[in-house]
Amino acid sequence: MTENENHIQIQDLRTQFLSKLEGLDPDVVHPADLHRVKTDDSYLNRFILHQDNNIDSALNMLWETCEWRKSFGANDINENNVNKNILELGSVFPYGKDKDGKTLLVFKSKKHFKSAFDFADQKRCLVYWMERLERQEKGEKISLFFDMEGALLGNMDMEYTKYLISLFKNYYPNFLNYIIIFEMAWVLNAVFKVIKSLLPPKAVEKMKFVSKSHVKDFIDMECALKSWGGNDYYVFQFEPEQRATSPGFLTNKMKQEQDDNRKKVHFADSFKTEQLNESGFEEVHTMTAPFSASGTRLTTRDIMVFNTEGSEITSSLPLRNDDSQYISYKIKTTAPEKFRVRPSSGILAPGASCNIGIVLLPGYQVQNLQRDKFLILSIPIEQGEMSQAEINELWKQRGDKEVHQHKVQCSLQQNKDIASRNGTPLGSLSAEEQKVVTKLHSDITKLNTYASSLREELKLIRRQQWIILLSLIVVICSLFYAIFLGYSKSHSIKQNCWADSKFSDD
Repeated sequence: MTENENHIQIQDLRTQFLSKLEGLDPDVVHPADLHRVKTDDSYLNRFILHQDNNIDSALNMLWETCEWRKSFGANDINENNVNKNILELGSVFPYGKDKDGKTLLVFKSKKHFKSAFDFADQKRCLVYWMERLERQEKGEKISLFFDMEGALLGNMDMEYTKYLISLFKNYYPNFLNYIIIFEMAWVLNAVFKVIKSLLPPKAVEKMKFVSKSHVKDFIDMECALKSWGGNDYYVFQFEPEQRATSPGFLTNKMKQEQDDNRKKVHFADSFKTEQLNESGFEEVHTMTAPFSASGTRLTTRDIMVFNTEGSEITSSLPLRNDDSQYISYKIKTTAPEKFRVRPSSGILAPGASCNIGIVLLPGYQVQNLQRDKFLILSIPIEQGEMSQAEINELWKQRGDKEVHQHKVQCSLQQNKDIASRNGTPLGSLSAEEQKVVTKLHSDITKLNTYASSLREELKLIRRQQWIILLSLIVVICSLFYAIFLGYSKSHSIKQNCWADSKFSDD
């Protein structure tokens, strides 16, 4: 189809929709959705592509989508009017990209339990992430990544899965790239056969079952989480969206919510080098004049929380460039001998983001983590294509360039199992004892998961045994019935023959 033909289809869809709306109550469609229909060609084109260029079907889908969005309140949904406990749980979160450059919406299946939260709250949180990704990706496709490692039958929720399918099928057109299912246990095969039957043929073609050894076929290993076999130490921690809404649809309440949720890095007008030296950071040259409000803006956290991942204590530090120019960053710490930081420096394009993986090296006590600090340095640069060697040279030769700085404090996730052993604080143990305790905790967790998996498998085996036993009983009964029936017929024939012979003798 030519570009001109596609443009004609879009205009035709828009005209038919607006004609259908004439004479009806204007409240049928939310003002933001109506504005989008009138002005956004790419949005309308998604409906056309989703319905294989069938304008009538695209019109029906567009109308039903607008009705649903109005009744559900999709435009008004945000982290302040959903169950935040679900968001912070980390059973669903967006992170990373696949090899097509599409953002992943990750489902940590082992963290999802059907009865843990009200289903209506779960639906609202799911729509929250869909809406957030719609805005973030500007309508570009996303991929679903189902992390099934450690998931059991108790984590499967068909009602929730059906609702997720309905969102992509009915209300978010041409929004799905891949469905990646990671490390699925064989006991769940039957469940996914049912799920496949609910999907349209095009969606079934997008399903990819992968193991750790095949994740690299769909995700760059530098961007894949450590638990997937990748090199990224990211640990999910919910952060409110910094939502940019068009002025015409931004209410005072939404403005207030944005002000409350926005987390920006604030740099001092003049950061004295004496202060840095007292804090343990090496001296950094800065200029007294800061960038203007429209200048360099690097968004991150003020506190970095460390978590235990197996035998390692790790954290991640998200950075996002909210500026209109390229930014080079560098990470420093008061104790470089204690931490492994990857990457420790780099470049962010306008609007781009990255996660810095930080690992506490073995042999260092956990109790001292809160004394440590990290310093984020950032400077504006003119070009984004630089090798790591060139970036290192840039920081060596930065001269009088303005360097913006931001301190990040360290904190440890509170966990009684991790923080203590028989009432004794873990931090008070020796380094060797800490290693032993951490390894034991990791082994116990793995054993518990394995035991739960065995229990589920045992239930399935018992169920199969009952089915086999019942089938065997049916077969035996059928066999006896057939033998009895054969014997009865044979006996009847013999009696008839005896009667016939007796009659002949008479």
